[in-house]
Amino acid sequence: MTITAKIDGKIARVGELKPLSNGNSVYNCTIGVWIEKENRAEYVQAACFGELAATVSLLEKNAAISVIGALRLVEYTSRDGVLKQALNVTVNNFIAL
Repeated sequence: MTITAKIDGKIARVGELKPLSNGNSVYNCTIGVWIEKENRAEYVQAACFGELAATVSLLEKNAAISVIGALRLVEYTSRDGVLKQALNVTVNNFIAL
């Protein structure tokens, strides 16, 4: 199930702009979102494609960013056999704050 969401945060981990076989490009990074009430950060894995990927890849670590895209909750099993969950967003639009 996917939900369109707006996420405001800071780039916690920069990625690498990579070419795809179809001539497009992809850029993956991690956005940290501070949750004030719980006094902790939540991390969202973000994927950008095409021209958007090239533009977002220019941002540095700790750059403030607001993204809009398709949010998904993904479940996976870690190397030590523990079932975990992660938030992923496929970015449709962004604003560098």
